[in-house]
Amino acid sequence: MERWEITLPDCAGIPRQFAVCENDTGITLLKCLDNQTEQIRIPAEIGGRPVTVIGEGCFMDLRKLTEVIFPETLREIGVQAFALCKSLRRVILPDSVTEIRACAFRDCRGLEKVRLSPNLRRLRAGVFGFCCLTDPEFEIPEGLEIIEEHAFYDAGYFTLHLPDSVRGIGRGAFHYGPKAVTHLPYDKGWYLDFPYGEMLRFADGTEGTVIGYNDGGYGCLILQADCGGKQIKAFYPCAGGEYTFADEKSQARMNRYAKELTHTEQQYQMFLNGYL
Repeated sequence: MERWEITLPDCAGIPRQFAVCENDTGITLLKCLDNQTEQIRIPAEIGGRPVTVIGEGCFMDLRKLTEVIFPETLREIGVQAFALCKSLRRVILPDSVTEIRACAFRDCRGLEKVRLSPNLRRLRAGVFGFCCLTDPEFEIPEGLEIIEEHAFYDAGYFTLHLPDSVRGIGRGAFHYGPKAVTHLPYDKGWYLDFPYGEMLRFADGTEGTVIGYNDGGYGCLILQADCGGKQIKAFYPCAGGEYTFADEKSQARMNRYAKELTHTEQQYQMFLNGYL
């Protein structure tokens, strides 16, 4: 992939340096090389070819960036393209955009208005994570179908109106985030994180699914598992071997987590003695 640098004027006419390359459909903006950029109008064409992609991390951590005007040629916004742009106020996407990659706008804490493209079908994981917004104007047009896990993780406490086209919402999509108004049946898993929904296998052969959890102190959790209609409590991370996760990756995650926490054994004993 051949890369070259060009100069683009910002909204005040000040020249700003960018790295770009060609893709199958046109031009990709790879990186804004000037961290003093505040307002930029992305051109529809560069060298006679349409600008179709804003690449991975292109504007990442530009703390002074307040406004970006997107061209009607744009199709895709890459992973973490605007992550940590904490002064960015508005995201008004043209109808041409069909893909926004994971964490594209994470930690954009200054957002006041967001308008998504009606041709966008999926909101990727963490796309607006950690934005901590307060009452933003957020427009999700008819056409969106899937909201992935953690899409609005810690995005702030506000009401998010979802169109009837949304048919799937991932676990933890709104964890510490907005309240969703939707036609879909309520699922508390939208507002909970791992290990909600995981299947457990207890030492006596009983199997169950995690349906909730409470704080157990020092990073530990008290899980509520549904085992064929019977409610069983379990300690996470497991300190006594009374259960394992059915999913190997989840079990490996618990094993790592248990090693990182302090006071796990102390809290586990409190759990066994009925204090938690």
